[in-house]
Amino acid sequence: MSSTHTPMSPERFDETATSAASAVTETVPELATGRTSSGRALWQLFRVGLLGFVLWFVLDASQLMTNAMNSPYGTRRSVAIALLRPVIAVEGPFHVGAIVEEADHLLGRDAPLAIAPPPSPSATIATPLLAGRADPFQNALLGRPIGSIATTLTPLPLVTLVPPSPAHPLTVLSVGDSLGQDLGIGLGDVIGADANVRVVQLARESTGLADTRYYNWPDQIASELATYHPQIVVMMLGANDWQNFRTGHGAQAYPGTSFWRTRYAARVAKVMAEVRLAGAHLIWVGLPVMGPANPFPAAAAPTLNAVYQLEARQHLGTTYYSTYRRFMDVTGQFNEYLPGPGGAYQMIRSADGVHFTDPWGDDLLGHDVAIYISRHFHLRLHVG
Repeated sequence: MSSTHTPMSPERFDETATSAASAVTETVPELATGRTSSGRALWQLFRVGLLGFVLWFVLDASQLMTNAMNSPYGTRRSVAIALLRPVIAVEGPFHVGAIVEEADHLLGRDAPLAIAPPPSPSATIATPLLAGRADPFQNALLGRPIGSIATTLTPLPLVTLVPPSPAHPLTVLSVGDSLGQDLGIGLGDVIGADANVRVVQLARESTGLADTRYYNWPDQIASELATYHPQIVVMMLGANDWQNFRTGHGAQAYPGTSFWRTRYAARVAKVMAEVRLAGAHLIWVGLPVMGPANPFPAAAAPTLNAVYQLEARQHLGTTYYSTYRRFMDVTGQFNEYLPGPGGAYQMIRSADGVHFTDPWGDDLLGHDVAIYISRHFHLRLHVG
């Protein structure tokens, strides 16, 4: 079966091409400028989506910051915090985060919280050792409510510490956040080779005392004490704690405020009380000076350290060990390098301004704390 094909005349071809070119010329600008009906719809959809994203980013900045703080360290975390910090700073005076959280709470969309009534005025810890001291944080912590601390339990007698031997082995429980991990690695390196010493490293990155819904250290430490029965507990955390948190009876605490310090101190006290109840000795290792790349204000580490130090003075069996000036240079600034064995300078702090390097920084931190433990408790540890 055959078919015939009639070729298009040159005149007809030119007419068709001209019509097509004209249609394209008229349609493309309309698509580009959104003048067609479908183009206008897409443009409006894009604008609505962009506006929704901006509103979500601004209104949910506090929760996004909390999520960023609790995420693993790395580029994504640093970028997220850098983007969110100016938003938090601008909306802070207007308490936008608190308004959004309260709205979520009323709508039943927030995470479940254990709501407890405010503690009675009598449920406070006195601070007789601090009476009359001119301390900027004293007034904030005097008479603070302690709520969940079990005051009716009888603590075990503090363990009597003797130099470790086959008859008296020593268990050291190292806990905290990612800085606590650095310390645990260092302690394991410098005293873990002793057959009579066991270093249990249970620190967990991205944890702290501010966001107890993510990881509840006051409860977790009680479980670990019952499991490992350590004579000494070494705690180092706080690198993730400069953030808002909701208290047990629903109030919002903002970092740096008197109320925040008071409620944060109650959580610190809860950890110290748990260790005391178990009869173990607690060494609370303070935060080191932070570098310019860290996401927190300069006052964060000193403020947190002041809380740890004040609380340690009020809890039998707890000692505060400061690392803040140890890692400064001669001008009092953050120092990445210190002399190692033989005098050669080694990088001991990470470029993020927070962590210690492995092995030099971890081992130097572990060495310092191990020497302190050995001398403070007269244990004659074999420190490598």
